[in-house]
Amino acid sequence: MRTSVLLPALTLAASVAAKTLDPLSLIQAPRPGVGIASPTGHAALWAIRSWNQSTLTRSSTLYALHLPTHHDAAEQSSELEELVPVVHNATSAFWISPEEAAYIIEDVMYVKNLSISQQYIDPRDPGARVGHLPAEVTSLRVARTAKGQGEGTATLVFSAEVYEDGSLSDVKARDDAEAEEWSRVKSYENVPIRHWNKWLKPGKRSQLFSLDLTRNKKGYETSWLFAGEPKNLLNGTRLEAPVPPFGDESDYAVSAEAGLVAFTAKDPAVNAAWHTRQHIYTVPLDGSEAPRQITQGDIGATSSPEFSPDGNHLAWLQMARDGFESDVRVVQLHNLETKETEQLLTQWDRSPSSLSFAPDGENLYLVGEDREQIKLWRLPVLDKRTQSEASQNGSTLETVIRAGGVGFIDTIPGGGAVITKSSMRSPADLFYLSEKSDKLIRLTDITKNSLLHGLDLGPEPYRFNYTGAEGRTTYGWIIPPPGYDRYDKSQSWPLLTLIHGGPEGSWENNWNVRWNPETFAAAGFFTIALDPAGSTGFGKKHQEDILGSWGGRAFYDIRAGVHHILQTFDNVDAERVVAAGASFGGYSINWIQGHNEDGLFKGLVSHDGVFSTLATFYSTDELYFPEFEFGGVPWIAREGYERWNPERFTGNWNTPQLTIAGRDDFRLPESEGISVFNTLQRRGVPSKLLVFQEGHWVVDERNSLRWYTEVIDWLKKYSAEQAPESELLMAETVDAAEVDDSSSGLLFQQQ
Repeated sequence: MRTSVLLPALTLAASVAAKTLDPLSLIQAPRPGVGIASPTGHAALWAIRSWNQSTLTRSSTLYALHLPTHHDAAEQSSELEELVPVVHNATSAFWISPEEAAYIIEDVMYVKNLSISQQYIDPRDPGARVGHLPAEVTSLRVARTAKGQGEGTATLVFSAEVYEDGSLSDVKARDDAEAEEWSRVKSYENVPIRHWNKWLKPGKRSQLFSLDLTRNKKGYETSWLFAGEPKNLLNGTRLEAPVPPFGDESDYAVSAEAGLVAFTAKDPAVNAAWHTRQHIYTVPLDGSEAPRQITQGDIGATSSPEFSPDGNHLAWLQMARDGFESDVRVVQLHNLETKETEQLLTQWDRSPSSLSFAPDGENLYLVGEDREQIKLWRLPVLDKRTQSEASQNGSTLETVIRAGGVGFIDTIPGGGAVITKSSMRSPADLFYLSEKSDKLIRLTDITKNSLLHGLDLGPEPYRFNYTGAEGRTTYGWIIPPPGYDRYDKSQSWPLLTLIHGGPEGSWENNWNVRWNPETFAAAGFFTIALDPAGSTGFGKKHQEDILGSWGGRAFYDIRAGVHHILQTFDNVDAERVVAAGASFGGYSINWIQGHNEDGLFKGLVSHDGVFSTLATFYSTDELYFPEFEFGGVPWIAREGYERWNPERFTGNWNTPQLTIAGRDDFRLPESEGISVFNTLQRRGVPSKLLVFQEGHWVVDERNSLRWYTEVIDWLKKYSAEQAPESELLMAETVDAAEVDDSSSGLLFQQQ
């Protein structure tokens, strides 16, 4: 397998790369998925997507690469592993056997042998056809060698949308029959009616199915076939899994040893629009019994269910408070035989985002934020010290990876794991984690082998801290621009302040395509990314300081961070300060508009931000969010909404602002952005409105390029050494020639 060649698209010469990480370089940079280890740990699968701006096309390639054995993983090799192209434009890849990769291409499953005996693997060949899946598969897991069966069997578990009858066979026919009327009229008797970026169709939900596969051997050739029809594991229930809108295969786990599927689902007894309550369930792989509810009571969301390797234990993460989507996640360990559940790390002041069992079954790996890094910890779950009350604060935790952004860990049954990890300066790469030594062996270097190679990224980003609200230590990142020299006082740089969304979020040391600090720095801004009150990874108090104080502590922290930079760096110009943010960051920009009396900020960019806290409650998709953040529903707790309502302070708005909205944004509907623009226009403030055919995020590559171009141009305009004077002009609509296509956005402006 290792004799194959690298894909040319990943080996572009450095000479063709742009000098800095400009928007085009960012958009065309490779977008890697997660590493998937083979059952024996000899190889891994890795999918990489890319965008070609010249042809306006997306493509992807699934690669295989060799993994170090447990014996040769003691030291980092000077040579990185070769990426062997397996197949193009496939999805949902997995190992169906130790040497065979399976994947889906246009609803058809294929298998390809990747053994060492294969002298050449043609990525243009889709492989051996297994069969046509009866519906669009949105997530997939596999249980190899189901309990009680031979080695030539496997069971797929996948999710697909179905109607109340639970059948896959008539979904497409019904969709087609109702498509015309559905496009004209939608009827509802209950909320939610839409979620994130889509209208919800009553009675239609995502459910889990299992499908057996069998190996058919004829002479020297073997093939895999579907054995029977898919079984709806949730049939006859109102359970939905994965949980929309972001649910994927991490919402469920499969165990051949236990013969079970474990999954998280919203509690159907309460309304999902104002409840976050989710329960953990188990159901037999063969669908022979109805799902059994494991968790009980008035709890919050649950996530990341995982079986132990022997199938005797089930672990997951659980929030305590129903309605609070950003509550602390606590580790739960359930004994499937005794039916007893223990809570672990109940006093730990961090909130893990995912977990997985180590190959020995005695430890859990936890991934989570800690002071702007996404770390990896190991927890000895079967150790009595961990289960004791004295160690609930995390005293038995071991830090395995301290820096960077750990995105995924895939453990290997025989020991070790494949780690997917990125940084602020590089997309994700693969690493091998040796279980015995905890050494992290780099397997790939996606930056070196892509058009990112040779870019001038400027000085390394670094963290800083300063005194924020109520004397609390507050943190952020400094991302200097290329060419920056702190000790060169002849330089004069504009200051860009980036404000993250959430508000329970953070600027982490990981790769970010939608808001990339390095791209803003490359445009010539001394860039800071602040983590004010509400930010995650700094403990419960720092995070919950935002509750009931949206324009209070966080706003103070933002201004304090800017002033700290201006007082510390002589060559950062206090007269050229601009700011940009999305979601809560967009709210913060709109709040700054009404509280910029000293003119600290010269130009602003608000992406999908709140204009009216009251209007947002009545129009948003997830009602629990404003209810918890502002202390209740507005007809009872109106003061909490009014106090932090940007609309109340529109009489003070006078700072030039670019406002961006999404036509399919049902979290913060486009009317919020239009309201901001109308206000600025009526007050004669230099302003511009972009409306994308997007949801809360801009994800289409063409739109993303336009987004970066518009945002950077606006920020440059109002942070220039000779900033334009305000002139009142009539708003104008961009003509068709200025818009690439219907998805590229609508533009209105006043200068």
